[in-house]
Amino acid sequence: MGRKLKSILALVIVLGMIYWQQSSILHAEVPKEAGTWKALDTSRELERPEQPEAPEEPEIPEQPEVPEEPEPPEEPIECFHVSIPPEDGENGYYITKPEVEITHVSGAGVTKYQFADSEGQMMEGELAQKDDAARIAGEQFKEGINRLSIWMEDGEGKQVEEYRLDKDFLIDTQAPAIWLGAPRGFEAWYQETASITVTGEDGELGSQIEEVVCASGNSLIGKSKELPATFQVAYASAKGNSIKITVTARDRAGNTASRSCGLYIDRQPPKARIEVIEDYMITSKPVEVRYFVEEENVMEDMRAWARREDPQGNAGEIPVSEWSETESGKCARQVLADDGIYQLSLSCMDKAGYEAGKAARFIIDTKSPLISYVDHLDNQYLKRFCWNYPASE
Repeated sequence: MGRKLKSILALVIVLGMIYWQQSSILHAEVPKEAGTWKALDTSRELERPEQPEAPEEPEIPEQPEVPEEPEPPEEPIECFHVSIPPEDGENGYYITKPEVEITHVSGAGVTKYQFADSEGQMMEGELAQKDDAARIAGEQFKEGINRLSIWMEDGEGKQVEEYRLDKDFLIDTQAPAIWLGAPRGFEAWYQETASITVTGEDGELGSQIEEVVCASGNSLIGKSKELPATFQVAYASAKGNSIKITVTARDRAGNTASRSCGLYIDRQPPKARIEVIEDYMITSKPVEVRYFVEEENVMEDMRAWARREDPQGNAGEIPVSEWSETESGKCARQVLADDGIYQLSLSCMDKAGYEAGKAARFIIDTKSPLISYVDHLDNQYLKRFCWNYPASE
């Protein structure tokens, strides 16, 4: 084995020497003539004579890279602006029709709106340019519920959820209508108390009547939240004047309507009296009879008369036809001078139907022989008397 290695190593050395000798021959310089090339190994391409090196061009500094301009960020969408006046009625109602203005303030997106009145009429629109505005005038609102929706959409038509407004406008600009009634009307007179009935309505689209108040001047008579309503009035008229009653109805929106009326109420009957000599008296002198009627309001009827029975038994009435006004009431006068038995009567009735009356009796005897035994009775006070004598005496 060792001998083989030595033989191989000797062979390698010999081959190396041969290769070195051939390389030296191939690279030996060949004498050149003008315009001739150096002889080279025919196995290789002829080489051109070396040219003088061109001067090196100065290095051009590299231009810095200009960064690409970033695309501008997308402008954010701003919420629309809407001007809505506050409710001027009660319970969220408008009692005057509002005006609404919608303004598109964003440079991006679109503002859209839809308005529907209580009659079902629709109005739609959109605002795309910045500061564009739309107005919903007052006359476009109708009585009842009107609905307004406003929203925004982006460039792709997608709705921006946080920018949306839905509002109901409750409109009631009309006052309710009310009617008043009394059992026998407002021209009649009532005794003690009178009832007044109130009915009313506020229309199908109205907010409906919430309360009815009945008063006389500054005095409250009653309230009611239901219709029809009945109120009892117990005030008394004076000097024939009516009691002023005012009924006010208020609907839920705050609209009010008032109606007034007059009631005639008499709570006292008239007073009647006869002023004469004492009742049941007998006198021999003429008598002046005075009939009085006192009434705080208005009399309907008054009658006064004297019924005389003469000594012969004949009877007849002597009416009173003239009445005069005094501080204490109505007064009538009657002078009775003829002999006889007198029965006085006074009756009266006021406008409310109250009645009053008075009666009196007395005797006039100026001729003693005609009526016997008068001297025994003259100037005596008697509750009653009876003639137990024949007419001839």
